Amino acid sequence: MDRVVDRGQELARAVLLTSSPDAMVALADAVLDTEHVRLALEVRAGGPHAARRAIELAVLVLSEASPALAAARGETPP
Repeated sequence: MDRVVDRGQELARAVLLTSSPDAMVALADAVLDTEHVRLALEVRAGGPHAARRAIELAVLVLSEASPALAAARGETPP
């Protein structure tokens, strides 16, 4: 995941520094290719796997939120 974030940040910098159309498209593609967005788009598309994808998305969001919420409260995760 860190590599994806690093690539996204690199592309975002390129957009801000150059306003290159290629960099803009690459940034959009990188964002759309993240797991969160991919799952969300699959849920919105519906179909036989939408419920399973929604559950995967919920688990992903909650698993990432728990440590962040604990840190915001000054708690140490277990």
